[in-house]
Amino acid sequence: ISLSTMIGTASFGFYADTSDTNTVTQSYLWGGSNGVNLGVNADYNTISLSTMIGGVSNGFYAIGADSNTITQSVMRGNGHGAALWTNADRNSISLSTMIGVGTYGIYIVGSDSNIVTRSYLQGGNSGAVLDTGSDYNTISLSTMFGNTTTGLWVTTADSNTVTQSFMSGATYGAYLNTGADRNTISLSTMIGIANYGWLVSASDTNTVTQSYMSGVYGAFLNSNSDYNTISLSTMIGSTYGLYTTFADSNSVSQSLSSGSARGVWL
Repeated sequence: ISLSTMIGTASFGFYADTSDTNTVTQSYLWGGSNGVNLGVNADYNTISLSTMIGGVSNGFYAIGADSNTITQSVMRGNGHGAALWTNADRNSISLSTMIGVGTYGIYIVGSDSNIVTRSYLQGGNSGAVLDTGSDYNTISLSTMFGNTTTGLWVTTADSNTVTQSFMSGATYGAYLNTGADRNTISLSTMIGIANYGWLVSASDTNTVTQSYMSGVYGAFLNSNSDYNTISLSTMIGSTYGLYTTFADSNSVSQSLSSGSARGVWL
């Protein structure tokens, strides 16, 4: 399908279910619910140079749909810009813009090994969210901005990678929350306008390297956040550079930590 307009007033502009290897390019897709909806086993499809608008929910939505490609496109929804839901694995989004007016630029839950690169993600709440059971995903060379909360939010999701990216939020730059373990952030900037550049809460064995964190607290390791590593990085806080509380066996090396009250508070 090319150079076309698809409008689904009640539901979806474009819907594919158990349908593979289709291509949509240079098109406009508007749905009362989702602009584009890829259902179970809608695999190896490509959408390029297109605009997807979700009236109520998501610009782009995939559930149980694998190995699809979105490139050079715009996704905008009153919920999320893009949503990868339960077993939507190995999908790729590149050179694209995702805007979630109400919630998240992109929301990934229960979905693994997806790639987002060279993209802009903005949400009314958070820019990018990796939720329960979303593991081995990669975000690179991208900007994540949260209007009210955080640039990046990871919760109960493990072994994800963020690299060469910019994260900023009204409260946090990046937030690893409760069971977000073995994640890596590298060569990136995290800015929390009101509070924390990088906040870790009840999450273990995460790594930040060659990165910049700035906020009231540059980096904050909260209760039960253990075995995390910061290296070759800068933490700048208007109050504390690095602050830890009830957090054990963490490591900081070859880094700068500066704050008006304390450089480091253990």
